[in-house]
Amino acid sequence: MFYSMNENLEEIREERDSKVGTIFKYFSAIMGFFYMVFGVVFYFFPFIEKMDQWAKVGVSSVLFLYGAFRLKRALWK
Repeated sequence: MFYSMNENLEEIREERDSKVGTIFKYFSAIMGFFYMVFGVVFYFFPFIEKMDQWAKVGVSSVLFLYGAFRLKRALWK
């Protein structure tokens, strides 16, 4: 009886971990895409016209590359 109950709990735990992993995978992909889009928008958005060109390129590049890294990690595990 005790052994059977343990197996059942392990099956439930594995199923829950699988569902949570799937949710985190999709969330990470969405956030990666968001960071990439935000990196592009940051460069072209007019509120940062006064910002130095190197700073705009630097921040935009970091945001875009971080988004690409998150997207790659989420989709190609």
